[in-house]
Amino acid sequence: MNLNNYTIKAQEIVQAAQQKAFNNNNINIETNHLLKVLLSDADSSVQYLLKKNNINTVFVESKIDDSIKRLPKQASGEAAQQLGRDFNTALLKANASLKQFGDEFVSVEHLLIGLLQVNDDTAKILKDAALTEKGLVAAIKDLRKGSTVNSQTQNNQFEALKKYGDLMPQLKMILENNEGKISKKALFVGAGLATATGLGKFAIKPKEKPIFVEPKKD
Repeated sequence: MNLNNYTIKAQEIVQAAQQKAFNNNNINIETNHLLKVLLSDADSSVQYLLKKNNINTVFVESKIDDSIKRLPKQASGEAAQQLGRDFNTALLKANASLKQFGDEFVSVEHLLIGLLQVNDDTAKILKDAALTEKGLVAAIKDLRKGSTVNSQTQNNQFEALKKYGDLMPQLKMILENNEGKISKKALFVGAGLATATGLGKFAIKPKEKPIFVEPKKD
């Protein structure tokens, strides 16, 4: 399993899925483990993407928990040393979805797409909850605002965007309507949010009001 072209966050998710399978003494690492870890990670964009599609995450997690209980256990030897067939297929499909977004690294968004495209119980749970590939892709594009994954730390930007993106229009309005009379602390916070989310940057010149510069559209 080569994770060199995965973001740091995606690598952590895959490793956590293996740990989940090991802790449950399952024979293989399965898609069930991967979705469970994605749902449990409060810092990833998965919860945002599912809620954007009006998915009942409590229902999905309950069904995944039940499915994990039904997975075969390792009778002897080390558990979770092999990839399940569907798990491997999900990773291959996640890699294949890079072209759709013009990305260079596999992120948690690609992993979720991969899970949805596999024909197994995990995909069925997502589809039964009314998640569609079209709706998921639309939510990903809305989250990214035209950005692509071109580094292993790119997921950090999308996580910040998920958390703070709604604040940026307010910051812009404050700067435009207060004739530059804004505290240095507020400027520092604003600049940090702009950089973290990738929504823009602050151009500050001596004796001039700060200007919010939005990123150019390709």
